[in-house]
Amino acid sequence: MPVKTVPVLLVCLFAYPVCIQLIPNPVWLRWWWRDGGAAEMPPALVEGSKRIFSNLLIFKFAVLILVCFFLAAKASIPQSALGFRRDQPTAAILVGSLTGALLIAWVYAMTRLARKLKGSGEDPPHFLREPIPKILFILLLGGFAEELWRAVVLVLYREAGGSAISAVLVTSIVFGVGHVSSFNSISRALGRATGPALIGVFCAILFLLWQTLFIPWIPHVIVNSFGALMGRKRLAAQDLE
Repeated sequence: MPVKTVPVLLVCLFAYPVCIQLIPNPVWLRWWWRDGGAAEMPPALVEGSKRIFSNLLIFKFAVLILVCFFLAAKASIPQSALGFRRDQPTAAILVGSLTGALLIAWVYAMTRLARKLKGSGEDPPHFLREPIPKILFILLLGGFAEELWRAVVLVLYREAGGSAISAVLVTSIVFGVGHVSSFNSISRALGRATGPALIGVFCAILFLLWQTLFIPWIPHVIVNSFGALMGRKRLAAQDLE
């Protein structure tokens, strides 16, 4: 394995969960700094932390994008290896859209099954109450940030001598872990990580087959948009209760 590639690969691999999970909510951070987290957070602060969640998401995705571009430059990865080129595959939109439709069907089926087994499930994220243009911006930015991270890691992994199968598995597992917000229950954490990990498998395979992050980016945004639409529907139903 190239000696210089492995450290950059490890940093990039864990950049996703670090940026998404360990960048704290400033409202929560101020409360913890002031009270040490000993008492329960006041309802007003809980509401405040929810209100700035969408802006925090944008910040996290922006940091992840900057980190990925920096590490790609550090490892001398040409932008064409990530799919930034003019001669994009003509089938990009069709392949991405078909994959997105398949993933939507799978996500819908799994969501229905989870509700039957566990009841109503988790509440939709608060950022879905934002204006639709802002939600769309977050979905597009988030999909790009996550697929850029996946592309950089996959290229580095292959340059380090790793197999395609292990590259897909490792990136998908880390991607799934990056979606776990709480580790209080192992079963719940596994359930929260499984869906994104399986979607990560699809997206990683698409990148390796087509060598452009734009093809996995399309189904990624489609699936996230479908999830956002379902979440908005649930929020509307809650507001009517």
